[in-house]
Amino acid sequence: MLSRASDGKAVLKESTANLMTDMLQEAVSSGTGNIASFAGQEIAGNSGSNTIKSDQWFVGYTPYYTAAVWSGFDTHEQVNAQVNFSASLWKQVMERAHEGLAYKSFTR
Repeated sequence: MLSRASDGKAVLKESTANLMTDMLQEAVSSGTGNIASFAGQEIAGNSGSNTIKSDQWFVGYTPYYTAAVWSGFDTHEQVNAQVNFSASLWKQVMERAHEGLAYKSFTR
């Protein structure tokens, strides 16, 4: 999970990784990332934007996959959207990527 690098070296204490996942699950279930939520998997992640609203992003993960979506302009033009488009796109892609996969909880 989050607590190990690919070479097996610990990069976070396991308790820290578990707390981060808990907080990011809360952001998806009832916070700013709720538009990224879909049924059938545990999801953790968070959305964001810059102060002038020219960028939006959503970064999230499930027990199977991790993905990030950015949307915006190279110029400082505002994104005119009522919801975080990046979170919506993340949901659409990840929902399809998880079709047919069994429900899986985050490892604790």
